[in-house]
Amino acid sequence: MIVGGGKAGCSLAGMYRARGHAVTVVEASGVFAVQLGLPGRFRLVDDLRGAGVALVSARVQRIVDAGVVVERDGTGEVIGADAVVLTETEPAEPALVATLRERGVEPEVIGDARGPVGLEGALADARRTEMAGIPS
Repeated sequence: MIVGGGKAGCSLAGMYRARGHAVTVVEASGVFAVQLGLPGRFRLVDDLRGAGVALVSARVQRIVDAGVVVERDGTGEVIGADAVVLTETEPAEPALVATLRERGVEPEVIGDARGPVGLEGALADARRTEMAGIPS
């Protein structure tokens, strides 16, 4: 599961899908890859859908053991996920990191969540994370 359907989230989705993973991208705005111009965005979104990536327009409420709780059309639902990658351009949430550690999960903070690294840094982090054997 990738939270954030911007250019970084969609690029990671394509990379993970190409490696055989089932991928769902959740984007609150409903507009995926908004940073790209229209032809590029339409092509990327079409390619992702064609590859079997699920693109979901919903607002993330919280991460739970079974996956991610989202709100869609005023209704809450859980979308199952083995791993969750947050690609929002926000710094890491210290309370979330602390809660995960308390529950025995060591989070891997990547991309701009660990500092301004841009798309290239986020992709490099994703490759490093996958090579380390962390579920992706």
